[in-house]
This record gives sequence, C-alpha cells and structure tokens, in this order.
Amino acid sequence: MDIWKSKSKEETKMKANLKNQVKKLEYQQQRIEDLVINGTFGKTTYNRKKEEINNEMGIYRTRIEELEQSKDSIIEVVTYCKSLLSNLSELWLTSNILVKQKLQRIIFPDGIEFDGKKFRTVVTNKIFGHLHNISTQSENLVSRRGVEPLLQE
Repeated sequence: MDIWKSKSKEETKMKANLKNQVKKLEYQQQRIEDLVINGTFGKTTYNRKKEEINNEMGIYRTRIEELEQSKDSIIEVVTYCKSLLSNLSELWLTSNILVKQKLQRIIFPDGIEFDGKKFRTVVTNKIFGHLHNISTQSENLVSRRGVEPLLQE
C-alpha cells in the first residue's frame, strides 16, 4: 500500500496535467468555432481541426479514466490478497488439484525439490518472507505476564 500511495501521488499529478491538456483543447475548439463564425476558416478546415482536437481529447480522457480505475482496483486487489493470505490453509483444504498446483507455483516459484528422502523448497514468494519477518519481530516480545517467576499459592 505504501508503494501504491507513492505511485498514486504521481498518478494524481499526471491526471491533473491531462485535465489541463483537455481544457486547453476545449479552448482551442472554442477558438476554432469562433474563427468559423468570423469566416476565417471554411467548413473543411473546421471539420479537420475539430476531428484532430476530438481525437486528442479522447486519448487524454481515456488515460484519465484508466488512472481513476487503477486507483479503485488496487484497493480491491489488496483487500482480496489480504483475505487470501489470511485464509490460505482453508483455501488449500477446500481446493481441487488444479488450484492447489497454482497455489504451489505462487508460494514456491522455483518449485519443490525431492531428493528421494526429503522435500525442499529453495525459494518462497517474497510476500511470505515479509510475513515471516513481521511474525519474527512479534515473537521477540516479552509475554504479557512479564519475566518474573510465578509464585505458587
């Protein structure tokens, strides 16, 4: 989410820039219409310029829409991933063999090795390394009781 937030700031700046470009094009379109009314431009020139401006505005508006959709979808993706990771054991137990194979490839990208006696995993997915670090940090904490010995009553 932190990475997404920093990326989101960049996208917000990009959206503002794109919106400014659209405003400039809308102003140009208005100027062209004024020039047609004054007789400076003919119908052919007007239609050509209008089409160029509309195409360019369409590109900018599409890009703005894409940026807005990516903002919504990242929240959904993070929520889904959090739910998936929280219920990974349940997902494993209730899944068919194809889903289990896909999960194995996600968790162990380099596969699982078997030397004839033991199963080994060389590499696990990076997310599990981060989760392990978080859980290891909390294991180093003192228990709520404290370190004093309990007295027998």
